[in-house]
Amino acid sequence: MRNSSAAAVLLLLVLMPALSFAQSAGSQSLLNAFPPWAPLVALAIIIGYSIAGLAYMLSTVFRTPELSVWAKTEVAEVTASASLVLIMLIALSSADAIFAAATGSTPMQASLDFTSQASDKLFNVFVDSMWLSSAIGTLTGAPPQYAGSTSKSAKDINSRIDQMTAKIKDAKPGSAMRMMIFALYAFNINYYPFSGANVFLGHFGTVQSLSLTSAFIAVASNLALDFIRSVAIPLMVPLGLFFSVFSVTRKMGRTLMAFGVGLYLFLPASVLIAKSMYDSAYKPGTNPPEIPEPSNAVSLTKALMQVQMAEIALTIIGSVVSAPTMTAGQLFFLPACIGGAAVQSVACMILAPVCFVIYLFICMFFTRPMFDFGGSMDVSTTLLSSLGVVKAIVLSSILGAGVPAYMYVGMAAPMVPSLIGLVSTYVWGIIPGTVMSPNMLLMVANVANAILAPIANLSGFLSHYYLDQALASKLTDITLDFTPYVLQYAVPVMLIPLIMIIVTVTAIRSISPAIGGEIQILGLSELI
Repeated sequence: MRNSSAAAVLLLLVLMPALSFAQSAGSQSLLNAFPPWAPLVALAIIIGYSIAGLAYMLSTVFRTPELSVWAKTEVAEVTASASLVLIMLIALSSADAIFAAATGSTPMQASLDFTSQASDKLFNVFVDSMWLSSAIGTLTGAPPQYAGSTSKSAKDINSRIDQMTAKIKDAKPGSAMRMMIFALYAFNINYYPFSGANVFLGHFGTVQSLSLTSAFIAVASNLALDFIRSVAIPLMVPLGLFFSVFSVTRKMGRTLMAFGVGLYLFLPASVLIAKSMYDSAYKPGTNPPEIPEPSNAVSLTKALMQVQMAEIALTIIGSVVSAPTMTAGQLFFLPACIGGAAVQSVACMILAPVCFVIYLFICMFFTRPMFDFGGSMDVSTTLLSSLGVVKAIVLSSILGAGVPAYMYVGMAAPMVPSLIGLVSTYVWGIIPGTVMSPNMLLMVANVANAILAPIANLSGFLSHYYLDQALASKLTDITLDFTPYVLQYAVPVMLIPLIMIIVTVTAIRSISPAIGGEIQILGLSELI
C-alpha cells in the first residue's frame, strides 16, 4: 500500500510541469469539467477505500490473510483508477494546449468548425446543381421517371406525352403550336424536344445525391462531435471511475474510461485527417489543384432562367392582351363592330344612336356567326407562335446551335396570314356597306394559315435537331467540369465515417486492455 501511494505521489510530481503548461496555455475546457465530477469522484474513492479498509479490519479480526491481501489489492486498484483519471486529464489538457498553441483552437473545436464549413459548402453546391438541373428542365420537361411509376407499362409511363399530343390533335386547323411537342401526323412522327438531355439529368441526379449525402454526413459528424464533447469526458470517464472501484464492474469501468478518452481524442483526429484532404480543394497551389466552379454551368443556368422568366412574363401579357378571345370568340368582334357602328351611324345624323344599335346588333348576332373562322384571328395563338420563334432564336444563340435562318422563316410563316386576317377583321368592321358581306381576305388568310402550319411544324422539328446537338455538346462539357468540382468536396467528407471507425476503434482497442478494460469492443475490433 505504501508503494502504491509513493508511486502516485511520484507520478504527480513528474506530471506537474505538464499540468502547469496546460493551464498557462489557456486550455481550461477539460479541467473546468472536473468540478461537476467532484461528488461522484469523491464518492467513488471513499467507497473504494472504505470497502478495502473494512475488509482489512475484518481480516485482522478474523485472522484471514486472504482477505487482507484482497484489501491491499483493492486499495492499489482504487489508487490506480484515480491516478488513471488524473493522467488522462493532464494528458488530454496538454494535447489540447499544444494543438491550440499551434493552430489557435483545440482538435475538437477545429473538427466542429470543419464539419460545419463542409456542410455549408456542400449544401451550396447542391443548390447550384439544383438551379442548373431546373434550368435544363425548362427545355426538357420532367424526366421520364416522373411521368409514371416504373412498375407500369411503357404506355402508362408515356401518358404525359400522349396527353399533350392529344391536345394538338384537337386544335383547330391553322392554329399555331408552342415549341413544346412537334407532331407530324402525316409522317406518324411524335418528337419530344431535348429528350436526349434526360441522360444528362440522370447522371446529374447522381451528382446531386452525392453532394447532398456528403452534406448530411458532415452534419451528422458535427452532431456526433458535439455529443462526444458533452458526454465523453464529463460523463463517461467519471462514470467509468465509479464502476472501476468495484471489483465486479472494474473491467466495465476501465472500458468505459477507454471509450471516453478514445472518443474525445481520436474522433476529432479522424475528422482532421479528412480535413487535410478537404482543405486542398481551397488551395490552388496544392496537388491536385483546386477545381473552380464551372463557369459554363453558371452562365447556362443564368441564361436559361432569364429565358424562362421572360417567357412567363410574355405569356401572361399575351393572355391579358388576348383576353377578349377567351369567351368563344363572342367578344373578339366587339371592338370591330363598335368601330364600324360608330363610323356608319354618322350618316344617320339625328338617328345616329338608333343606327349604332342596329349596326352593332346585326354585326354581333348575324355577321359574326356567319364569318368567324377563328384560327387566323386568335390573338393568343399568334402571340405564342411569335414567342416560340423568338425563343428558338434565343436558345440557338445561347447554345451556339447555328440553326439555318430559313428554318426560322418557315416557323414564322403562319404568323403572316394570321396578322393579315386579324387586321382585316377590324378594317372590315368599320368599312361602310360591308356589314352583311363576307370578309374574303379573312377566308384567304385562314386557308393560307392552314397550308403554312405544317411547314412551320416541320421547320420547328428540324431546328430542334440543331438545338439538340448543341445542348448535348454543352451538357457534355458541363458534366466533365461539374462532376470533379463536386467530388473534390464530397469524397473527403464521405470518407469521414470510414476513417472514424478505423482510427477510433483501433485506438480504443489499444487503450482499453492497457488500463485493464475489455479487448473486444462490441466485436468491431475484429474487423480492423
